[in-house]
Amino acid sequence: MYRLTIALIILFTNFSDFAHYTIVRILPIIFFSAIIFQELIIKKPKINFLNRNFCLLNILAVILIISIIISTRKDVSIDLRAFRILTFLSFVIAFFNTAFNYVKNNDLLTTFVNFAYKPLLFFLSINLFLFFLGFKASDYNIGQAVILSYFGLAIERVEFFLSPGINAYGAVLGIAFNLSLIGFGIVKQKRNIFLSGLIISLISLLLTDSRGAIIFPVIIYCSIKFFFSNLKKPKLLWIVPIIGFVGPFLLLSTLLFLSQTDYGAVVSRSSEDLATGNARSIIWGIAFNDFLAFKPEHHLFGYGEYGQYAAGLSQQWSYIFGDNENAEFMHPHNIFLSIALDYGYFGLIIFTLVQYSIIKAIIISWTSQREVSYLLLGNILYFNLAGITETMFGFYYQNIVYLFFMINLFAFILRYFNKKNQSANVRSNQIYPIPYSASGGTSFERSPIHAGLVQFRSGEEKQELSAANS
Repeated sequence: MYRLTIALIILFTNFSDFAHYTIVRILPIIFFSAIIFQELIIKKPKINFLNRNFCLLNILAVILIISIIISTRKDVSIDLRAFRILTFLSFVIAFFNTAFNYVKNNDLLTTFVNFAYKPLLFFLSINLFLFFLGFKASDYNIGQAVILSYFGLAIERVEFFLSPGINAYGAVLGIAFNLSLIGFGIVKQKRNIFLSGLIISLISLLLTDSRGAIIFPVIIYCSIKFFFSNLKKPKLLWIVPIIGFVGPFLLLSTLLFLSQTDYGAVVSRSSEDLATGNARSIIWGIAFNDFLAFKPEHHLFGYGEYGQYAAGLSQQWSYIFGDNENAEFMHPHNIFLSIALDYGYFGLIIFTLVQYSIIKAIIISWTSQREVSYLLLGNILYFNLAGITETMFGFYYQNIVYLFFMINLFAFILRYFNKKNQSANVRSNQIYPIPYSASGGTSFERSPIHAGLVQFRSGEEKQELSAANS
């Protein structure tokens, strides 16, 4: 577990300033390869990540790799593409097998915290610590922190030393803040670690002045706390994957209204910030225009990574970003537009099906794995809400795609064990690890039932069985 944590921290770290050193670029591959050797070669477990229950997630990973290969971006060398593909592949295999083997003998919430939450929290802690020591990624003025200014603090927005960019890091901080808020305020287990994450991520968000990454988690927390947590079975979750489609229209309408009131000035950095959605409306209009005339050679399977550049779209909106380096490669700042351009309608369908698979896992595990279900629900809500204005999938924002797989893998693990348990019901002599929930906790334990009947059970049922056996 500790080897994987170290490997993930290295993976999250931005080494762009040292990219010319080959050893630095292949460091994550070396660590993940060592983990794969330990988990697959030495332990020789059954390779479960090829199981059909993980099929959609595997297809999504293959689509990502293909998009890197067929990208038309000329300034990205073949060896750099190979490094990225090998890094991603080694990450997927190492993370899945380590987490999957660990969860067989430990409760699911502990596994989630140890493998998906703690590595992210350690990385954020290192960045914040370096900031207080005086290390920053850049010395130029990015602009004033609007939120802190209302507390009487005149501070420039901070680009953290090991971060790949202020917006990219803000999106990552939003994921951590969202999980921390839900973990501390709703799950109420492992509160110390979630409280630490809450403090670290919130301070970092205020310094980066990432407004959406603060607002969205608060909205998600309130919706889960006061609505979903009171339901025996969650409702309206089918709406979640379509938020990215209708969200831009609702957002622009809301921002346009706010721009005409006194409240708009509270959260905006300029007079046109709200009216244009921070120029998002211009970008979205140009990107959407590409799909008005169907181009089967590009729209079915996409242009490849940086599809907006291959389609000649980002060159049109590059002026918005001024003289920023690589402005002509800037992504559409919307998760679904970006996926449609890069991976086509096929990729968009697979991504949507993955989301519905996550939702199904949440629904079927709502009673037996309520705590993890809260975290998975909060995460998928955040990706869709933040995805309205940011590209929350792919490698545009370093670490986002890794966090997507790290967190959502647990939804597919839940589905895997659920189907395993269902099939075991018809085989009386087989005993499989099953998830129990006792006193709000969850763990995969060996069934004590002599007949080998395996199914999801609540803590009360477990106590009844123990009393009956005694």
